Amino acid sequence: MRTLYFLFESKGRAILVFTILLSLAFDLLGSFQITDRMDAISVELLGGIYGPLYGLNHRVGQKNVTVLLINRQTLENLETDRWPPDYSAEADFAEWAAAYHPAAIFMDFYFSHARRAPAAAPALDAFTSGASGSATPVIDVEGITDLANRLNRIRESGIPLFTGPVSGADPNLAPLAGGQQAGIERYVLPRDAYPARDSEGRLQAAFALYQVMCPKVRASCSDVEPALKGRNLAIQWGFGASDEMAEIVPPECRGGSLWQRLKSSAAVGLIALAPSLGNVQNGRNLHYARCSYVDAFPIDWLQHPPQGFDPTPFLKDRAVLIGADLNFLADFVDAPLLGSVPGVMATAMALDNLLQSGEKTARYAGNFLMNMSYRDLLELVLVMLGLALMVAAHETLKKMSGPEGPSALTWWSTQAAVVILVPIGLGFWMSRIFCWPVVNVLSIAGMGVWSLFLLAHDLRGELEGTGGSAAAKEV
Repeated sequence: MRTLYFLFESKGRAILVFTILLSLAFDLLGSFQITDRMDAISVELLGGIYGPLYGLNHRVGQKNVTVLLINRQTLENLETDRWPPDYSAEADFAEWAAAYHPAAIFMDFYFSHARRAPAAAPALDAFTSGASGSATPVIDVEGITDLANRLNRIRESGIPLFTGPVSGADPNLAPLAGGQQAGIERYVLPRDAYPARDSEGRLQAAFALYQVMCPKVRASCSDVEPALKGRNLAIQWGFGASDEMAEIVPPECRGGSLWQRLKSSAAVGLIALAPSLGNVQNGRNLHYARCSYVDAFPIDWLQHPPQGFDPTPFLKDRAVLIGADLNFLADFVDAPLLGSVPGVMATAMALDNLLQSGEKTARYAGNFLMNMSYRDLLELVLVMLGLALMVAAHETLKKMSGPEGPSALTWWSTQAAVVILVPIGLGFWMSRIFCWPVVNVLSIAGMGVWSLFLLAHDLRGELEGTGGSAAAKEV
């Protein structure tokens, strides 16, 4: 009862309680997606700090995952500006990668409908008239069949090869429908959410590749999907290129030792804050977008490698993902420090997380009530704990008067420790136990700063009225 009285005995403390109730309402109702957006900002902030620390000195996935990117230069070499390219080009991509004997291949392509034959594609009216006079599209049936046959030959050679989903609604795609398919869905909110299965029940690409790669990489393997219990994996982004990529990436992207990764992240963070220091095209800072944690380079390098570059160490016995890096596509995701990166990089990073952590891979918490997750509940409990500790410390400091009263430094350091550092520290620890992304430190810190402001004003007024120490009055 004393605590309740203490909370409501001043206007400032009543505002604190109101703020907590408002925070609870946001969590329950999901109003304006405020909590999701604050989570995204918190992830961006913490990701920049955690990225260089990811994997510490044992980065398992980085040595076993490679991304081959189809970029503008690739299309120019194919003498086309179409996307997706012809079926024959897609088959070439797969065969180029398979020639280096990877452990598995994933092609980040969605076959939603059969495409037109190359000869008909440039025409404004790519149709032929049937006997009835109705228009019939010129479908590249021969190209579809050839692609399916060439992909199947790679599978028959012992290399698992997955494509994105193949629509069952188009009968022309039947030859491709018999091959291994994997989901390619990604969510915008919550930030970096990656489901185990897509909306049609297919196993997502990262999980399908994990089943192939785990026995080759980890001492013991188990099915991660049941451990997630229907929840989305929360992608944890690493930072710092591998030693093999050191001569390829810009100097500020290099990994190596932990100290080097920290220096590199600071340099890239500076470029992120000042885009003028980089090379900005169509809103993307290409100067630091190349700082991929996962080994990645243009697929053209398999046919026309730069002088001294050997693709073999990057592909042999690895999971190889093939995807697009084209500015006119909408397939980009935001990564801490790196900015906008090709969507296939999210799949590669999700696979890396699985290889790195197995069943302990970070996942989003389930819902507790309405739009409030158990992680939101933990954040609210931590805020309330910080408030309760602050109330106790504040009441103690209020009773001190005279020369022995608290100095301004003592007051601020004590209050900051109990209202900000203690809840955040507990939040990090609890998040690790439950394999959740780190709690929203912004909401906890923001509540702490707001509380400190109100109570500092209240303490100053009361000490001035009771003749407290001069140092305390400085608060």
